[in-house]
Amino acid sequence: IYLVVLAHLIERLGRSDWGRLFTFAAACFATYLTTFSNTFNNHTVAAYTALFAVAPILCGRLSPAGFAVSGLFAGLTAAFELPATAFAVALGVVALTINWRRALLWFAPAALLPIVGQLALNYAEFGDWKPAYEKLDSEWYRYEGSHWNAQGAARRGIDYAGDRESRPTYAFHLLVGHHGLFSLTPIWLLLLAGYDRIISGRWRFDSNWRRVSLATAAVSVIVIVFFAGVVSTVNYGGWTSGPRWFFWLTPLWLLTILPAADWLGASRLGRGFAYLLLAFSVFSVSFVGINPWRHPWIYQAMEAWGWKGY
Repeated sequence: IYLVVLAHLIERLGRSDWGRLFTFAAACFATYLTTFSNTFNNHTVAAYTALFAVAPILCGRLSPAGFAVSGLFAGLTAAFELPATAFAVALGVVALTINWRRALLWFAPAALLPIVGQLALNYAEFGDWKPAYEKLDSEWYRYEGSHWNAQGAARRGIDYAGDRESRPTYAFHLLVGHHGLFSLTPIWLLLLAGYDRIISGRWRFDSNWRRVSLATAAVSVIVIVFFAGVVSTVNYGGWTSGPRWFFWLTPLWLLTILPAADWLGASRLGRGFAYLLLAFSVFSVSFVGINPWRHPWIYQAMEAWGWKGY
């Protein structure tokens, strides 16, 4: 269902057949949503709901029902991924700029429904409104004998990467290093070219697409800065084959690289460069396809070359 909806949007927004086919091929084979589709997790589901949230707006379905559907899935995305609260707020601002009455009457109540439901369920189960995984520095995680409360020599493994490296080093590896967002899936390097063409006006688009793309840019910066430089957890997402905290942004980023794909498709050199990025990304997401709860190939290669790791 996710791929069908995404294909419809790519067909609607794309300007060249090559750009459309490249972007959809990336969606099918070059993102970690494919790798993690065989294991139950919240990140892939949040990616689907993020796409379903922007679909009514990008398709021009701005009826009350369209606003309600968009709001409902934006709220679900925030429920599945706590940092995606920024996405729900940003999409709410987009809805307000399109039609503030329908945004207040339909988008906002629909978005609040899953969020309030999650908070109520959390309170009923744990006696607290805050989600359990937000309590990493409390007794919920740091009880006697807990892996998260290890001391001294017991503090080994990827979960204690922060003991062995500085925050700048961690940010480097999270973005372009052994667990790097851009080193493992270099197709995201096309985001820069995509935003350049969108912001500069060199790619034709309607006003709603411009609003959504700018909201995506703002949310992306917030999420990347949050995980690279703010949040206390410094374990690259744990024992995992990719930077899973960013996976839910996948469909929004795919739509953003579409202008870059159209541009590169106009020349043989551009197509060759795009194929190279695609090939490296496909290799990364396929390397651990049987079980995504393994270290990325770059990390494994560094270990094989004698790097001690964690």
